[in-house]
Amino acid sequence: MRIIRKRRRRSDPTPTATQLAAEAEAFLTGRVRDALREQMEPVPAWAAVNVLAHGDLDTLRRLAAGVASGESSPDIWVEPLAVLAPQILVLADEELASLRELQSKVLIPLEARVLALHETRISPSQLVVSCRAALRDDRRQC
Repeated sequence: MRIIRKRRRRSDPTPTATQLAAEAEAFLTGRVRDALREQMEPVPAWAAVNVLAHGDLDTLRRLAAGVASGESSPDIWVEPLAVLAPQILVLADEELASLRELQSKVLIPLEARVLALHETRISPSQLVVSCRAALRDDRRQC
């Protein structure tokens, strides 16, 4: 299964190694949403979580400010990301090491759960509720 669906010619159905590497990089750096938007593909909920689960401090700061890269055509996830990013930054104390720990303990597992539900439509408000619940549950365990 391809993560980033790019329309292909029928004569070229198999992705190249370069394309697969680019997809893996986008996934691991939290840029799947951007890649899908560049290709004018729909952005599923898990791709919004991908930004939070793998993005760096600067990316989260831009989201918190309501600014994302290439926002020429905003998707339905702009507002939920602008709500969640500042909360994540506060919990991580604006430190990369704390952010990475929060991402690995809470956000990456959440991303996996949302990805597993890819056939189910998740609304922006449901995503905010799910993310806040995961963050709240993690704080209780401390």
